[in-house]
Amino acid sequence: MRRAPLSPWFGFALCVALSGACKPSEAPTLAELQAIGDADKAGARLMDSPHGLLRLDADGGAKPAAVIAVHGFESRGKEWIDPLLALADNGVEVYFFHWNDKQCPDGGAKLLGEALRDLVARSPHLKKLSVVAHSYGGVITTLTAQQAALGIPVDVQIVASPLASVPKMKTLCDFDGVPAAAAAESITWHQWRTVHSEDGAFKDLEVDPQVIELPGLDVTQLPAEYEGGRLGHNRSITYVVREIDAKIGPAPAGP
Repeated sequence: MRRAPLSPWFGFALCVALSGACKPSEAPTLAELQAIGDADKAGARLMDSPHGLLRLDADGGAKPAAVIAVHGFESRGKEWIDPLLALADNGVEVYFFHWNDKQCPDGGAKLLGEALRDLVARSPHLKKLSVVAHSYGGVITTLTAQQAALGIPVDVQIVASPLASVPKMKTLCDFDGVPAAAAAESITWHQWRTVHSEDGAFKDLEVDPQVIELPGLDVTQLPAEYEGGRLGHNRSITYVVREIDAKIGPAPAGP
């Protein structure tokens, strides 16, 4: 598919119409991704996985906390490699929600909600969930957070996400943005906004699609630069994961 020169969201029209088949490869482990040693190749391997909630940490043991990464529109996967490896150092179960992003937000939110409810139902050992969601993945995650009370604490981090919608989503999906509703019980949420002019996915849009008001939503404005370079759309994931890394670990043991 040829991406339009101004914004990756221009291609949303064709992608909604051509909703793509699931890929057949098994999910890689984090150790496999790390061993590849090249972010582009590791990202391609990650995205060559079946759709669904994929566990990536290798030992498969029951841990008291889990983190779920949710990718955005037309992700190449490489933006997630370093963040996923960093998150794995916290002694948590690590999952990647690989979804068909060639669909409208309500459909993606329904699938994510089902996946999270199933995870909690089959994992009574889990005491805490953290979700890190990027770009279009942040849209479906925010919708899910408004609808899916999971019975355990859930911390949602929404990164560089067009919560107020973009023109193609409005036209094709009749989606005018996330409704002004609070998160479900036991869910907290935090939005991280890139600088509009520095974000390659949003800079050509007249209005910053990240700007929205939701009850109880904490917002952090990201800097324009990071470690000597531009802090753009994909690099924002690395920045946010480094900021929240210490909070991802297991919940404290009870008395």
